[in-house]
Amino acid sequence: MVLDRTALASTWATPLVDANYGWGERAQLKLEIPWVVVSDDVGTRGGIGNPLFGVKWRFLDEESAGVSVSTYPQLGFNIASASADRGLVEREASFLLPVSAAKTVGPVAVNAEVGRVFESGGEGEWVWGLAFGHTFGRFEALAEVFGTHGDEPLSRQVLVNFGGRVPLAATSTLLFSGGCSVADGEGLRHGHVYLGLQLTPGRKDKP
Repeated sequence: MVLDRTALASTWATPLVDANYGWGERAQLKLEIPWVVVSDDVGTRGGIGNPLFGVKWRFLDEESAGVSVSTYPQLGFNIASASADRGLVEREASFLLPVSAAKTVGPVAVNAEVGRVFESGGEGEWVWGLAFGHTFGRFEALAEVFGTHGDEPLSRQVLVNFGGRVPLAATSTLLFSGGCSVADGEGLRHGHVYLGLQLTPGRKDKP
């Protein structure tokens, strides 16, 4: 479940199905599709969201290179014109091409990412993020700052987020986070909430 709330509207992605499959030791396939619900001054309406297909490829390992470096290209596209007609999703396709670097510095895991979003309508924007993680026993605490920067001032946004991961069993983990925007080109304060359950039936290790 993902919630984005402002003074003007609330947008839910619930349920949000995010399926991942490891392909060899360095690649991972991803397919994500949400059910989107929007509540604003027009009313409340819902519909199927735009699927997101991605392939993550790690080409440097921290153990051998001192830093882990990967790329995660992702393609989003519309499959329900009715959802676009009702203002639930974008009609245009989009393609994200990011590069991320991760390294453990003492007790803290640090991850930095920068990428470009290309849209079929001709517009695009830069995305960036910096995340930190630290494990306290079985609980992993997370903090991140991320944002977007496009040619139009309205597309520029900076957000902060805090959350964590808690193993529930050998094959399930509770994921949660919450945060808000600290800068927004639209002049609106965005509040974000995420709650998810990660299932890894193929994993054999204990939490």
